[in-house]
Amino acid sequence: MNTYIEYMVKKDSTILDIIKRVSIITLAFILFFIFMNVFPNIGFILSSITIILGYNIYSSINIEYEYTLLDSNIDIEKIIDKKKRKTLASIDLNNTMDFGIYSDSIKKFSKKDYNKIIHAYKNILSKDNFYITINHSKFGKTLVIFSPTEDIISAINTAAKKRINI
Repeated sequence: MNTYIEYMVKKDSTILDIIKRVSIITLAFILFFIFMNVFPNIGFILSSITIILGYNIYSSINIEYEYTLLDSNIDIEKIIDKKKRKTLASIDLNNTMDFGIYSDSIKKFSKKDYNKIIHAYKNILSKDNFYITINHSKFGKTLVIFSPTEDIISAINTAAKKRINI
C-alpha cells in the first residue's frame, strides 16, 4: 500500500525579515526620488526599474516549505512567494542515519559535522521541529531541520524502521 502525505508550512517572519522589508521600501523610495530629480529625462525609466526590482526582492522574503512523503521517500521543497519552487532535498528514508526532536538535541549539532544543513522549518525556536540526518549521495552528511505533522512523523518512523529519539 502506498503512503502519500503532503504538508505545507509557512516560514514565520523573523526580525531580520522585517528589517529587510523596511530597508527595501526605504531604499526604493530614496532611489525613486533621486532618479526623478537628478535624471529628469530617464528618471521615470530608472524609477520604474527600481520599483520592480524592489518588489521582486520584497516578495522573495515570503517563503513556504512543502513536504511530500511517498512511501519511503520525502521531498522537501521551498516555495518563494507562491511562484517559484526549488527542491531542497529528496530523501530516501531507508538511508536515514538519525531522526528526532530538534529542540532536545540542539546541543549535539555542529555546523562542522555536516557538509550541508537544510533549514525547512516554520520557526527555529519551535518545539515542534524535527531533524533527519542522512548520508546524501550528492552532499554527503546532511542535516535537515523541518516541522512535520504527526502523520509525517509516524510515516517516517514506519518507513525508516527506526525509533524516534524522544
